Amino acid sequence: MGNGTLCELNQNKPRQTKVVYVCFIHGKHEIYSLKETSICQYEIVVLSPFLCAHHKYKPQDTGDNPINCIPLDDSSPKKPHNLLKMKAESNKLRRKADVEPIRVEFFPLDFKDKEEPRQMVESPPTDTSPVESFLSGKNCLHGGTGWWKYEFCYGKSIEQYHIEKDKTKTSISLGIFDKTKHIEWIESHPHKKPKPVAVRTQLSHFYSDGTICDKTGKPRQTEVKLKCLENTPNLNAVSLYLLEPKYCEYILGVESPLICDILAHADEHGLVEQYETIKEKDGDGNIPKLTVFKV
Repeated sequence: MGNGTLCELNQNKPRQTKVVYVCFIHGKHEIYSLKETSICQYEIVVLSPFLCAHHKYKPQDTGDNPINCIPLDDSSPKKPHNLLKMKAESNKLRRKADVEPIRVEFFPLDFKDKEEPRQMVESPPTDTSPVESFLSGKNCLHGGTGWWKYEFCYGKSIEQYHIEKDKTKTSISLGIFDKTKHIEWIESHPHKKPKPVAVRTQLSHFYSDGTICDKTGKPRQTEVKLKCLENTPNLNAVSLYLLEPKYCEYILGVESPLICDILAHADEHGLVEQYETIKEKDGDGNIPKLTVFKV
């Protein structure tokens, strides 16, 4: 893909992106990685199960190869030493059991003894601190592996930056969150509003008033897509990607299991207010757990 935004660091040549599709049986056509291979040259890796249907890209089934071990000469043992020793001990115990009689005694049950109450083992409460830190903006997320890296602080700002070897920092603001402007944006884009809770998988937030763009003369702006990432062993895992479909108009994708915990608490504009945690019990009234509620 060519004809991207002109790159000041590469003699004002257009940015280019190579999209690589990789066969992955369990893939969901998601972006596995987005990196800058060279100055203003990008590579996107997409995992797709459809590609596996083609015989050229289907992974080969290696199978199992049998290994047969035989002694090199007559001096080598036919079986491992430990195996022979274990069988000898087993035969010895078996012969001993055949000789010694088995004594069986019957004792009456004493029903007067009261059965001790069964104690329930409490499971550790769910740690909601990562969600709270994320929603408060204390825990900012970082992404990018090339020249430009970016920082996302929920409900605050999005920044694109580069750090030189001498530690000097070049920074560009991609947008600042303003609740009023977000509501105006989502009212003018009704398809960006949250779907019903039963089918809701993501939220869209609008960050505006970034650094003025040289190409358009307007402030940079970013749509943040917060997507629930399920079936992940690491509950704190976060996947980030940054796209620029138009000049200085960006899409920041944030995919994490942390998002799954807040989807149901978003209002009609997709906003999630401040949270607090309280302790409650499960249906049996025994095992305490932590639940997140909106203040």
